[in-house]
Amino acid sequence: MFQHIPSTNHMSIPDFRFSMIPEYDKQLSFGEKFTIFDGINTDLHLERHRQVTALNTLPRKIQFSTMIYCGYGHLSIKSGIKSFEMHEGDLVIIPVGCIISGLEFSEDCRIAVIIHNSSTPSLHELPEMSMAFVGKITKGVVMLNIPLDIRSEFTGSIGAVGRWLMRDNFSMLPQVIDGHIRVIMAIIIDSFKTAEDKSSRESQPKMFFQKFVSLVIEHYKEERSIKFYADRLCITPKYLGRIVKEVSGQSALDLINSYVILEAKVLLKDNSHAVNHIADELNFPNASFFTRYFRQQTGLTPSAYRRAVLQSV
Repeated sequence: MFQHIPSTNHMSIPDFRFSMIPEYDKQLSFGEKFTIFDGINTDLHLERHRQVTALNTLPRKIQFSTMIYCGYGHLSIKSGIKSFEMHEGDLVIIPVGCIISGLEFSEDCRIAVIIHNSSTPSLHELPEMSMAFVGKITKGVVMLNIPLDIRSEFTGSIGAVGRWLMRDNFSMLPQVIDGHIRVIMAIIIDSFKTAEDKSSRESQPKMFFQKFVSLVIEHYKEERSIKFYADRLCITPKYLGRIVKEVSGQSALDLINSYVILEAKVLLKDNSHAVNHIADELNFPNASFFTRYFRQQTGLTPSAYRRAVLQSV
């Protein structure tokens, strides 16, 4: 069930290498479901693997649930139109289906990553896991901060998983790993609750904006009308537009279009998707309409964008 994967092997989890994690000895897999990379309790750092973040790998749709913890340095992740600036103690939870469109990190950045090859957002089923936690992290990227007073316990549990996985002759290994994963998840959930309590005290415009973004992530393939989203929020399109502009600096329509274009770019990177099929998937009347829309937003036709991407690989 548990195994140490040598650095010469590829992970069993699809598209794993895009997660910018080097294929080093400290990359461990337990079963077919979980893989962990510990770059905090080791001498590994991301500078050695900078080439993975080459522009021709982005944008990319994440195919597995991913948790990234920043132990040192700085890490910037862009998902959709939102950027997440991570510093020491910050953790992001990226659910299946999220599109990563930007990725940067400092030379001294050290991270720990745990990924789960499932659409289920949790790393382990905990009876006490709150529905609010599960609901929030299935709708988009969530960033939270692990409190300073428990960070050593958090990183210690991650390091312990790696050390215990080397003991393949220990008969109670599954139970020990299970215990450490429960500690990791308990700390994450407690930190999430703290962040939610803080968020509940934020202004009403920010609350509407967050709900709007969640709705866009859920419906952008079918709905590009501001009125649709305003109706779902029980506010007027004018008020929604004002809120979005106030909070993000973008218009509501620009934000919707950003998600549509990112999805289109991901699909266009795969040469097996015909332009007319992409137009259908994104709910455009026909390929010509989609082509005009794409050129308006990017300055390139879909075919020209595809050629540029293929030439850069």
